[in-house]
Amino acid sequence: MKTPAAILVEQRKPLVIDEVEVPALKRGQVLVEIHATRVCGSQIGEIDGVKGPDKFLPHLLGHEAGAVVLEVGPEVTHVATGDRVVCHWRPGAGIDAGGSFYKWNGREVNAGPITTFQRYAVISENRLTKVPPDTDFELSCLLADTLTTGFGIINNDAKVKAGESVVIFGVGGIGLGCGAWCQIGWS
Repeated sequence: MKTPAAILVEQRKPLVIDEVEVPALKRGQVLVEIHATRVCGSQIGEIDGVKGPDKFLPHLLGHEAGAVVLEVGPEVTHVATGDRVVCHWRPGAGIDAGGSFYKWNGREVNAGPITTFQRYAVISENRLTKVPPDTDFELSCLLADTLTTGFGIINNDAKVKAGESVVIFGVGGIGLGCGAWCQIGWS
């Protein structure tokens, strides 16, 4: 099976849009169809090389999406064919299957445990969370990173407790996630 994908071939250059060959599923891997994905600031930083040279080029990108499970690999137990899932970068329940390699023009293309800038993706089981079947795919993208990052900042980093005051400077997606957690997190 082939899928269109956005491939980071060279830092500080446009992504290459082309078809890649989807690898066979291994232990703990899941094949999903991506219905919505978003670009995270860390992905822009990766493209721009803000952390220095990328030793894994070429590779696929993306770590927040809403998808449907098409097939599960051996020993997968937390999701099943037909499930609607949030695809996220933070490890969760299930097997950590690591990354995989796609084929592109006779070359290997690296992929971590999750990539979402393609139509079909092989993702590690522990980077998927089942959600109700009517969950909006766009909302799934927000749940995958933006909102939960805001929740984590308030709960884990700032360690804000119920009843404490909070000031949030900047209310983009992550700031809104911070505010949402302050409003509903202790309800």
